[in-house]
Amino acid sequence: GILLVSEDQALTVNGDWINRATFIARSNGVVDLAGADPATVAGANAFDTLIGTNAGKILSFAAGSTTTVARLLRLGTFGRAPLVTLQSTAPGSPWFLQLAGDATQQIAKVRVQDSDARNGQTLIAAAGSVDAGENHNWQFLKAGGTVILIR
Repeated sequence: GILLVSEDQALTVNGDWINRATFIARSNGVVDLAGADPATVAGANAFDTLIGTNAGKILSFAAGSTTTVARLLRLGTFGRAPLVTLQSTAPGSPWFLQLAGDATQQIAKVRVQDSDARNGQTLIAAAGSVDAGENHNWQFLKAGGTVILIR
């Protein structure tokens, strides 16, 4: 079968994303991996926009599979919320994430392990993110500087 996310359509997924067929995401088609429960992303997927921002969410990507994002990748949380975890379904085995060269990334407060992003943009995780090991083409920013408040 074919699953088509039409232009300017949003699809909210509150469980696993298991692609066993043909998935087509048209321009501005959004897939939001929502809900609080852990979820698995499996199969070769080509998203236009992929979102995973629920605090404490655990997203497990199938080892050896490739997730491609063409326009917008938004992962993680902001403020004091718990991190979003991005990991392999088989610890120690890579999962592949490819962000198109002209795509936008918004990555904050993620914990990442076993991710290989070498076939796309360098992924930049904001301060507060955790490099849990075996990640390639990721940059984890550190909180820097000293703040001095003068009254």
